[in-house]
Amino acid sequence: MPKHTTQHSPESILRRTEQLLHAEKSIAARKTLESLRPNAKASAQEFFYAGDLARRLDRFSLAKAFYHQALCKEPAHALGLLASAEVCERLNLHEEAYQQLERINTPLPPAAQAKAATLKADLLSKLQQADKAVDLLTDLFQSGSLPLTSQIEAQHTLFTAKDKLKDYRGAYAALTESKRLNSLFVGEAKITEMQQSKLLSYQRLQACYHAWDPNLLNQWKEHSCHHREIHYLIGHPRSGTTLLENILDANTGLVSSDERVSFQTQIIDPCMAKFRPQGSSEEENVQAFLQYIHSLPKTECKKLAQHYYNDLKQQLGTPLQQKIILDKNPAITDGALLALRTHPEAKFLFALRDPRSVVWSAFTLPMVGVSWVGSFWTDLNKTAEAFHHFTKVWHTLYQKLPDKQRLITRYEDTVSNTVTAGRTATEFLSLDWQDQQERFFERAGEKHVHSPTYADVAKPIYTSAIDKWRNYAEWMEPALETLQPICQELQYTD
Repeated sequence: MPKHTTQHSPESILRRTEQLLHAEKSIAARKTLESLRPNAKASAQEFFYAGDLARRLDRFSLAKAFYHQALCKEPAHALGLLASAEVCERLNLHEEAYQQLERINTPLPPAAQAKAATLKADLLSKLQQADKAVDLLTDLFQSGSLPLTSQIEAQHTLFTAKDKLKDYRGAYAALTESKRLNSLFVGEAKITEMQQSKLLSYQRLQACYHAWDPNLLNQWKEHSCHHREIHYLIGHPRSGTTLLENILDANTGLVSSDERVSFQTQIIDPCMAKFRPQGSSEEENVQAFLQYIHSLPKTECKKLAQHYYNDLKQQLGTPLQQKIILDKNPAITDGALLALRTHPEAKFLFALRDPRSVVWSAFTLPMVGVSWVGSFWTDLNKTAEAFHHFTKVWHTLYQKLPDKQRLITRYEDTVSNTVTAGRTATEFLSLDWQDQQERFFERAGEKHVHSPTYADVAKPIYTSAIDKWRNYAEWMEPALETLQPICQELQYTD
């Protein structure tokens, strides 16, 4: 790069973008990076770097444009072709992504080579060539030692390919091998520790919601001073929250936040940092926490709400104007009382789906490493156990909320009759149904989706996922026994 730069040179723009990213000023970082036009007089390396920055900012279309310019200057840049292919796949441009990989004709580093082969196999499956995907992955496994993380990803891709070929026994074997390798990567002791901690958290949450007096909500409303209308969409991962969120987000009166951390960092974390449990029993600590929430000063609630709104605005990077905000995030289940304390008029949409489908779908999510919730997804029976506890938590909360602040939406209803289910949820949020909401997938294909289901939201609604678990019923027997009481309670029976 040149030693002397101007304020608007490619080097200065990229340096400033990096600085803003480091300072977590994403809106300013996006605007700065966007000032570097794809036709700017930049070097190939500068364009490649710009593409990497755009990916970090979830601006995949911009990243694609930058990578294109870089590859025009260095068309045989192998790592650049791989990066471009990854972005095209993220934009659901599967054929173009595959063609980018086909252009790689120079050796890649071992980890990148494994990533390219796994991505190519994944694309072949998506392009209805799952048999070729299986052959490619078989060759990859036979090629020699692979990094452990590459083995995890490749085995999961093999599961997907064999599932498409209806080789369910082979698919299940690949999936469980991927899970075994991931457990080895994380460490069994660490996973067990995380599981125990999360189960204890579920028990405490249920106790809190059970002990909470909903009559306090009226007092909270009397002292409410926020002016933004914010509502919440919650549910266990894979319950259909992403589908419903995209249907609602197609309404011009609403803007949705898709699994961002604003609520965690701006409300939960500051509040929990100040709470000091001093009781000698769990029951005493529950009562102390409820008292702590209730006694939060009006000024503190106002400050928390404002910080939360400001961070959402920063994360969304779009004008909010007077639109209703819908924060969709399964994690908000953990902090529902804090949500009500800072936004006592908030409405809660509870996404519900057949527990057997939820558990199977969660178990099949691709994973390298684990999150607190995802720590259970290394084992099918543990996945069912965690779902059982999660259901107790949200159901206890649901029973305490006023009717006008709660609504259950069923995934199966949304799939079978999008307009009716979508209209009900839309009107629950005091909005009128708009025709374009039925064609939500047209808009969803243009937005960044944080959920692992990003490839599905750009498609029309399909029904194939509803009973997919039945293909693997023989391996789900112990989990099905755990789920039977919940299925009956939630009216999911055969």
